[in-house]
Amino acid sequence: MSLASLLALSLPLLSAVAATKPGSGHLCKDFRIPVNVTVPYYDLNLSIETNWDLVDYIFNSTRRDSREVFHPVGASQTATTAYTIGATFCTPSPRKNSSETVLILTHGSMVDRSYWNPVFPGSERYNFVQHVLDAGYSVFFYDRLGSGNSDRPSPITHVQFAPQVAILESLTRLLQRPNSPYTLNTTIRKVVHVGHSFGAFIAAALLAAPTQTQTQIQQTPPPSQTPPGNALVLTGFSGRFEWISLFVSGGQARVAALQNPKKWAPLPHGYLVPADAYSAAYGGFKSPFFDRRVAEWLYENQSPYAIGESLTAGTWPLDFGLLNVPVQVVQGRHDLTACGGNCDGVLDSTAALFTGSPKVVVNGDFQGGHNLNFHYDGKKSFYAITKFVKETV
Repeated sequence: MSLASLLALSLPLLSAVAATKPGSGHLCKDFRIPVNVTVPYYDLNLSIETNWDLVDYIFNSTRRDSREVFHPVGASQTATTAYTIGATFCTPSPRKNSSETVLILTHGSMVDRSYWNPVFPGSERYNFVQHVLDAGYSVFFYDRLGSGNSDRPSPITHVQFAPQVAILESLTRLLQRPNSPYTLNTTIRKVVHVGHSFGAFIAAALLAAPTQTQTQIQQTPPPSQTPPGNALVLTGFSGRFEWISLFVSGGQARVAALQNPKKWAPLPHGYLVPADAYSAAYGGFKSPFFDRRVAEWLYENQSPYAIGESLTAGTWPLDFGLLNVPVQVVQGRHDLTACGGNCDGVLDSTAALFTGSPKVVVNGDFQGGHNLNFHYDGKKSFYAITKFVKETV
């Protein structure tokens, strides 16, 4: 049976529903939030016009001597830029003392903020936002720059790593402000950052060296004495990088505007998508621990990702030893990107990365791949996260 036939059968069961509220009994509101950031933007010696250009990029970035021969990142220039970010804030109703703790969720590549709040028949078991609210905490989840309802500027010159960190800093400070217009009259006293995949590195970069962040980045509102977070949860993360080439090559990226002109024709050609649902599943899922219809729904509701952010990630001097907040790592046992498909033994050295953290918890026994939220064990990982928050913050 063809992919089109499979999707035709499954989509009536898993059709997306436009809904802000992840469940009854809670208060939610969508926002479009303006932020100004001053960051270094890097010159990238890269031009993506056709899929042939993209194939050449994939070859150059994954060849065994890539570090010696492939150097697309050039000099940087600091600039101030205004962006608008799509986001949602939810708080339990009725509110509790724990509602003054907010979990800020930063998604990874190929998705938008619906990764945390999927809406389709039967999606309750995969909905992290609903779980957090039921546990009594507030939650803020947003579309990273270049995805979802946030601005989609040049994927080469603008959607880079430094502005992603600066935007997260700005959003966090806005939530921490007294009488913030983005918290539905909820006073935020504690912040827990939860990042998935590329979002995990963004959240870690913010918290690993806040003083350094504030000197490299100027944001709106300006830095305050309040720490930008009280704890950090990392998912789709092991702290090791040697298997990322499997994701890059196996994903078989295509230019989004060429792959599906009806949906993405206006996007510049540096926004990418996997070749098909199977190449997307290769990097995100592990049989038999998921429902294939759910993987197909995630593919149909994917968000093109920008090539510039991954290329510039290495320009940030990220030192996990500088984190001084409690850290939890929650990991699918069969994560291809983080562990090469088998996390047994790989995670044994992960806790040692966080030498400055007062508490480090590594949970790596969940049966699933990189997109752990959408596996059968996803709900178990949700309980592990809120248990960590309750015991730590």
